[in-house]
Amino acid sequence: MVEAGNLSVRQTSVCLLIVGVRRLAPLHLDNFEYNNYLVVTHFNKVTAMGTTYTEVTIKSFENGHKPYTAQFLVDTGALDCVVPASKLEETGIQRIGQQLYELADGRQVVFDYGLVRIEVMGNITAGRVVFGPENAEPILGVVAIESAVLKVNPVTQELEKMPVSLLK
Repeated sequence: MVEAGNLSVRQTSVCLLIVGVRRLAPLHLDNFEYNNYLVVTHFNKVTAMGTTYTEVTIKSFENGHKPYTAQFLVDTGALDCVVPASKLEETGIQRIGQQLYELADGRQVVFDYGLVRIEVMGNITAGRVVFGPENAEPILGVVAIESAVLKVNPVTQELEKMPVSLLK
């Protein structure tokens, strides 16, 4: 017997379908059994809770520059943070390198990046920020989330402070 949440299926062989889901959205599955296989006919991303946003402040390490504060999309599928290039330039962030990134649609694109001070939910960390296109939604990536000792609650979809930082 295979059990997953409220689903339990008796079968001799199991066919597993792994679905990559960004932003930890819960799924509703419609399925049936056929010749000892669990067949997933379709799935719908639950959007009742919406996506998770949080206020983030990005600062240059150099004094005298105005910080950039905005609502950032919390994206556990992205490693680095993304901010429109003009906002980073206004903040005095310097381009220090380039990196090849894979986008959600599968395209690979080279973007400039810089290093910044990141403040989120009262916690401060430092990290990489991508000089994004002008229409880019600000994104808080998973490296900044974890280094700021935060986590996304998979049930409530809310960003939460972790009680302790892990060093193991």
